[in-house]
Amino acid sequence: MKHGAAAGVRPERPDWTIDQAWDRYTCAEHAVWRTLFERQTRLLPRRACDEFVDGMKRLPIGPDAIPDFRRLSDVLGKRTGWQVVAVPGLVPDEVFFEHLANRRFPAGQFIRDPGELDYIEEPDVFHDVFGHVPMLMHPVMADYIQAYGKGGLRAQKLGVLPNLARVYWYTVEFGLVESRDGVRIYGSGIASSYTESVFALDDPSPNRIGFELARVMRTRYRIDDFQETYFVIRSIDELLELARIDFARSTPRCAASRSSSPARSCRRTVSSSAATAPTIRGSAMQFTDRTVVITGASGNLGRAVANAFAGLGAKLALLDLKRGELQDDPNRVFVDVNLLNPDSVASAVGKALERFGRIDVLCNIAGGFRMGSPVHETKDSDWDFLMGLNARSLLNAARAAVPAMLKGGGGKIVNIGAFAAQRGAANMGAYIASKSAVIRLTESMAAELREKNINVNCVLPTIIDTPENRAAMPDSDPRKWVAPQDLAAVILFLASEAARAIHGAAIPVTGLS
Repeated sequence: MKHGAAAGVRPERPDWTIDQAWDRYTCAEHAVWRTLFERQTRLLPRRACDEFVDGMKRLPIGPDAIPDFRRLSDVLGKRTGWQVVAVPGLVPDEVFFEHLANRRFPAGQFIRDPGELDYIEEPDVFHDVFGHVPMLMHPVMADYIQAYGKGGLRAQKLGVLPNLARVYWYTVEFGLVESRDGVRIYGSGIASSYTESVFALDDPSPNRIGFELARVMRTRYRIDDFQETYFVIRSIDELLELARIDFARSTPRCAASRSSSPARSCRRTVSSSAATAPTIRGSAMQFTDRTVVITGASGNLGRAVANAFAGLGAKLALLDLKRGELQDDPNRVFVDVNLLNPDSVASAVGKALERFGRIDVLCNIAGGFRMGSPVHETKDSDWDFLMGLNARSLLNAARAAVPAMLKGGGGKIVNIGAFAAQRGAANMGAYIASKSAVIRLTESMAAELREKNINVNCVLPTIIDTPENRAAMPDSDPRKWVAPQDLAAVILFLASEAARAIHGAAIPVTGLS
């Protein structure tokens, strides 16, 4: 059941406010609140930031009943000057911004049905009150959201609202913050969701990246799935700097987000990981009805590449030793494979051909890194491991896939080299040799296949921002590393018809490192 603007309902008041009519809530509705409240409050003390927990303690919010907005506003008003006003559901963006600019938080008056505890298309009273209001008790968040409202009113006139919506999404709705006890939740979309409260902090699949405004504004989001990326601020006080930014004038124009209502969309769903496609557009960047084979598909980069291709209509054959978080659907199939075994790879590619009938793109994502010893002390096992993981896996995949591409009239192959492989370095001989082999194999294949309508290129990333790399290098600044989705965008370009004139290229992708 839809509410407010989503249902085409317009209240009599021009600001879309309605009476909360607290005394009309039923026992069943209060019971839904209790269920949601009790399970979240059991979960959040070790996950939510101190500011959220403190705000909740100071507010008249408890398990027994849906909070009365008048009582909430009395406490909020004395603390930060905010009040909570009832609305029927989603409201138009200009109405939403007008409320925020005047320190009024519009909260949905309805509560979800008992069958929607883990999924609801629109923000209800539990999301809006339990998720948002505790942080409005903090002066910094109070100032930040008001600044966002004022910026939103200007952004609408300038046509840059989609970028501004991303800032709201990745802070107010799905923001994480560093604390003395580790990364914690402050975003309402996480705090009000049982499943995402666990996923955002515990699951290895999403990227957790230091907050950078320009990067946030170009990172698209989903309203119907878990986030692939969360941005982490150093402290709540960091929002003070954002509150001083003229959002409307600092956001470049860009294509609209997939959000149905950028300022107010909210979701809590439990489904497979997905991400929106990179913002490169045009017919040359569409992959509808094209089959993409991805090795190493269950890793951080593999998932990012798979989701990016999926967002542009590709059919996917996802190859790896273990399924991990990968899910099958009509347009994607997981095939378990040992990439060091030629017969296993040939069988996996055969299954992809059996399922989809052709292979148009091969992305050799599988690979890895291991710090070594001086060359004269290198063990055969270390040499064989890295040469196998990085070079032989590519060779076996090419042997299996290229004949199908030739039969189909052409294709694209994208390999993963390494920026470090451009020159030697101490204690990295085996790794650099294996990644150098990738570059040389790329060049050789390009020379062999360019006249046969097959493009072969590779990318040379520096450190990729993954949970594993963050754990291994805790003193480094991951904001300077390459985000998987940014590397995926380059790979998509090389796999597209837009790159048809490029053969044998080794393209550095370095971020700020």
